[in-house]
Amino acid sequence: MPKFITLSETEGYMRVYATNSTLDQGSYEVVVTGTLNSLNIFSDPSSQIDASLRISKLNPPSWFIYQASFTVNLNVTAAPNSYVAPNNTAPYFVPTPTDIWFYAGDNFVKGFGPAYDNEGDAVTVKTDFGNAARFIFWDKLSNTITVPVNATNGADIGEYPLSISLTDNRATSVAFSGETFFGNVTYHFTLRIYRKIQV
Repeated sequence: MPKFITLSETEGYMRVYATNSTLDQGSYEVVVTGTLNSLNIFSDPSSQIDASLRISKLNPPSWFIYQASFTVNLNVTAAPNSYVAPNNTAPYFVPTPTDIWFYAGDNFVKGFGPAYDNEGDAVTVKTDFGNAARFIFWDKLSNTITVPVNATNGADIGEYPLSISLTDNRATSVAFSGETFFGNVTYHFTLRIYRKIQV
Protein backbone atom coordinates (compact mmCIF):
# COMPACT_ATOMS: atom_id res chain seq x y z
CA MET A 1 0.00 0.00 0.00
CA PRO A 2 1.36 3.51 -0.83
CA LYS A 3 2.74 5.48 2.12
CA PHE A 4 0.12 8.23 1.67
CA ILE A 5 -2.70 5.74 2.37
CA THR A 6 -3.33 4.31 5.83
CA LEU A 7 -5.93 1.77 6.91
CA SER A 8 -7.15 1.37 10.48
CA GLU A 9 -7.81 -2.31 11.04
CA THR A 10 -9.46 -1.73 14.43
CA GLU A 11 -11.73 1.20 13.49
CA GLY A 12 -12.43 0.34 9.85
CA TYR A 13 -11.53 3.46 7.91
CA MET A 14 -9.02 4.42 5.22
CA ARG A 15 -7.29 7.80 5.16
CA VAL A 16 -5.61 9.34 2.10
CA TYR A 17 -3.06 12.03 2.84
CA ALA A 18 -1.90 14.82 0.54
CA THR A 19 1.26 13.99 -1.39
CA ASN A 20 3.67 16.38 -3.11
CA SER A 21 5.61 13.74 -5.01
CA THR A 22 4.95 13.37 -8.74
CA LEU A 23 6.08 9.75 -8.35
CA ASP A 24 2.80 9.05 -6.57
CA GLN A 25 0.69 9.98 -9.58
CA GLY A 26 -1.19 7.08 -11.13
CA SER A 27 -4.04 4.66 -10.53
CA TYR A 28 -4.32 2.49 -7.44
CA GLU A 29 -6.59 -0.40 -6.62
CA VAL A 30 -6.99 -1.04 -2.90
CA VAL A 31 -8.75 -4.24 -1.87
CA VAL A 32 -10.20 -4.12 1.65
CA THR A 33 -11.16 -7.43 3.26
CA GLY A 34 -13.09 -7.77 6.51
CA THR A 35 -13.10 -11.03 8.44
CA LEU A 36 -15.42 -11.84 11.34
CA ASN A 37 -14.16 -13.86 14.29
CA SER A 38 -17.28 -16.00 14.05
CA LEU A 39 -15.42 -18.62 11.97
CA ASN A 40 -13.07 -19.30 14.89
CA ILE A 41 -15.95 -19.38 17.36
CA PHE A 42 -18.13 -21.80 15.39
CA SER A 43 -15.21 -24.13 14.60
CA ASP A 44 -13.74 -24.26 18.13
CA PRO A 45 -14.61 -27.57 19.87
CA SER A 46 -14.20 -25.89 23.27
CA SER A 47 -16.71 -23.11 22.54
CA GLN A 48 -20.05 -23.00 24.38
CA ILE A 49 -22.20 -23.28 21.26
CA ASP A 50 -24.29 -26.35 20.51
CA ALA A 51 -22.30 -29.12 18.83
CA SER A 52 -24.83 -29.30 15.99
CA LEU A 53 -23.94 -25.73 15.01
CA ARG A 54 -20.20 -26.29 14.70
CA ILE A 55 -18.63 -26.02 11.27
CA SER A 56 -15.34 -26.99 9.69
CA LYS A 57 -12.78 -24.22 9.65
CA LEU A 58 -10.99 -25.77 6.68
CA ASN A 59 -14.15 -26.22 4.64
CA PRO A 60 -16.95 -23.89 5.90
CA PRO A 61 -20.35 -24.21 4.18
CA SER A 62 -21.14 -21.74 1.40
CA TRP A 63 -24.00 -20.16 3.41
CA PHE A 64 -21.67 -19.23 6.29
CA ILE A 65 -20.61 -15.69 5.42
CA TYR A 66 -17.70 -14.59 7.60
CA GLN A 67 -15.60 -12.61 5.15
CA ALA A 68 -16.29 -9.89 2.59
CA SER A 69 -14.14 -7.71 0.33
CA PHE A 70 -14.57 -4.55 -1.67
CA THR A 71 -12.30 -2.58 -3.99
CA VAL A 72 -11.45 1.11 -3.83
CA ASN A 73 -10.13 2.63 -7.06
CA LEU A 74 -8.00 5.72 -6.48
CA ASN A 75 -6.57 8.06 -9.12
CA VAL A 76 -3.83 10.49 -8.10
CA THR A 77 -3.25 13.40 -10.48
CA ALA A 78 -1.38 16.70 -10.31
CA ALA A 79 -3.42 19.56 -8.84
CA PRO A 80 -4.22 22.45 -11.19
CA ASN A 81 -2.28 25.65 -10.60
CA SER A 82 -5.41 27.43 -9.37
CA TYR A 83 -6.01 24.85 -6.64
CA VAL A 84 -5.86 26.23 -3.09
CA ALA A 85 -5.70 23.75 -0.25
CA PRO A 86 -8.16 24.46 2.57
CA ASN A 87 -6.59 26.23 5.52
CA ASN A 88 -8.34 24.09 8.07
CA THR A 89 -10.78 21.21 8.33
CA ALA A 90 -13.02 20.23 11.21
CA PRO A 91 -12.04 17.42 13.57
CA TYR A 92 -14.16 14.28 13.52
CA PHE A 93 -15.04 10.94 15.08
CA VAL A 94 -14.77 7.62 13.20
CA PRO A 95 -17.35 6.26 12.85
CA THR A 96 -19.88 9.09 12.99
CA PRO A 97 -21.97 8.92 16.19
CA THR A 98 -25.45 7.50 15.64
CA ASP A 99 -28.52 6.95 17.84
CA ILE A 100 -28.01 4.71 20.88
CA TRP A 101 -30.35 2.82 23.22
CA PHE A 102 -30.54 0.55 26.23
CA TYR A 103 -33.06 -0.90 28.68
CA ALA A 104 -33.92 1.02 31.84
CA GLY A 105 -31.86 -0.22 34.77
CA ASP A 106 -29.14 -1.80 32.60
CA ASN A 107 -25.49 -0.85 32.55
CA PHE A 108 -24.58 0.92 29.30
CA VAL A 109 -21.19 1.90 27.86
CA LYS A 110 -20.60 3.63 24.52
CA GLY A 111 -17.13 4.74 23.43
CA PHE A 112 -16.60 7.16 20.53
CA GLY A 113 -12.86 6.70 20.22
CA PRO A 114 -10.32 9.48 19.73
CA ALA A 115 -11.12 12.72 17.92
CA TYR A 116 -9.15 12.95 14.66
CA ASP A 117 -7.90 16.12 12.99
CA ASN A 118 -6.37 16.13 9.50
CA GLU A 119 -3.97 18.94 10.40
CA GLY A 120 -2.92 17.33 13.67
CA ASP A 121 -4.40 20.14 15.78
CA ALA A 122 -5.36 19.75 19.42
CA VAL A 123 -9.09 19.08 19.80
CA THR A 124 -11.47 20.20 22.55
CA VAL A 125 -14.52 18.03 23.19
CA LYS A 126 -17.69 19.49 24.69
CA THR A 127 -20.89 17.60 25.48
CA ASP A 128 -24.52 18.58 25.96
CA PHE A 129 -26.59 15.71 27.32
CA GLY A 130 -29.56 17.80 28.44
CA ASN A 131 -31.87 15.96 30.84
CA ALA A 132 -29.85 12.77 30.39
CA ALA A 133 -26.88 14.38 32.16
CA ARG A 134 -28.35 13.27 35.49
CA PHE A 135 -27.51 9.62 34.81
CA ILE A 136 -24.75 9.81 32.14
CA PHE A 137 -21.09 9.81 33.16
CA TRP A 138 -18.70 11.22 30.53
CA ASP A 139 -15.05 10.12 30.51
CA LYS A 140 -13.20 12.93 28.71
CA LEU A 141 -10.00 10.88 28.42
CA SER A 142 -11.58 8.06 26.44
CA ASN A 143 -14.65 9.91 25.05
CA THR A 144 -16.95 7.33 26.58
CA ILE A 145 -20.53 7.49 27.82
CA THR A 146 -21.30 5.28 30.81
CA VAL A 147 -24.66 4.70 32.51
CA PRO A 148 -24.20 2.56 35.64
CA VAL A 149 -26.57 -0.30 36.41
CA ASN A 150 -29.74 0.90 38.16
CA ALA A 151 -28.90 4.55 37.41
CA THR A 152 -32.14 4.62 35.40
CA ASN A 153 -35.61 3.27 36.05
CA GLY A 154 -39.09 3.30 34.57
CA ALA A 155 -39.41 7.04 35.07
CA ASP A 156 -36.49 7.59 32.68
CA ILE A 157 -38.00 5.72 29.73
CA GLY A 158 -38.11 7.94 26.66
CA GLU A 159 -35.93 9.82 24.19
CA TYR A 160 -33.09 12.22 25.00
CA PRO A 161 -31.33 14.47 22.45
CA LEU A 162 -27.55 14.42 22.92
CA SER A 163 -24.78 16.40 21.24
CA ILE A 164 -20.98 16.28 21.18
CA SER A 165 -18.94 19.16 19.73
CA LEU A 166 -15.34 18.92 18.52
CA THR A 167 -13.30 22.11 18.05
CA ASP A 168 -9.65 22.35 17.02
CA ASN A 169 -7.21 25.05 18.13
CA ARG A 170 -6.28 26.32 14.66
CA ALA A 171 -7.55 29.87 14.09
CA THR A 172 -8.40 30.72 10.48
CA SER A 173 -8.90 34.37 9.59
CA VAL A 174 -11.31 35.40 6.85
CA ALA A 175 -10.08 38.16 4.55
CA PHE A 176 -11.91 41.51 4.65
CA SER A 177 -14.34 40.51 7.41
CA GLY A 178 -11.66 40.09 10.06
CA GLU A 179 -13.56 37.14 11.54
CA THR A 180 -11.70 34.18 12.98
CA PHE A 181 -12.99 30.62 12.79
CA PHE A 182 -11.87 27.33 14.24
CA GLY A 183 -12.50 23.89 12.77
CA ASN A 184 -15.67 22.69 14.44
CA VAL A 185 -18.30 19.99 14.12
CA THR A 186 -21.28 19.11 16.32
CA TYR A 187 -22.81 15.64 16.29
CA HIS A 188 -26.50 15.42 17.21
CA PHE A 189 -27.96 12.02 18.05
CA THR A 190 -30.66 10.47 20.22
CA LEU A 191 -30.53 8.24 23.28
CA ARG A 192 -33.57 5.99 23.72
CA ILE A 193 -34.34 4.15 26.93
CA TYR A 194 -36.79 1.25 26.70
CA ARG A 195 -38.72 -0.76 29.26
CA LYS A 196 -37.36 -4.27 29.66
CA ILE A 197 -40.08 -6.87 29.09
CA GLN A 198 -39.91 -9.73 31.55
CA VAL A 199 -40.67 -13.07 29.90
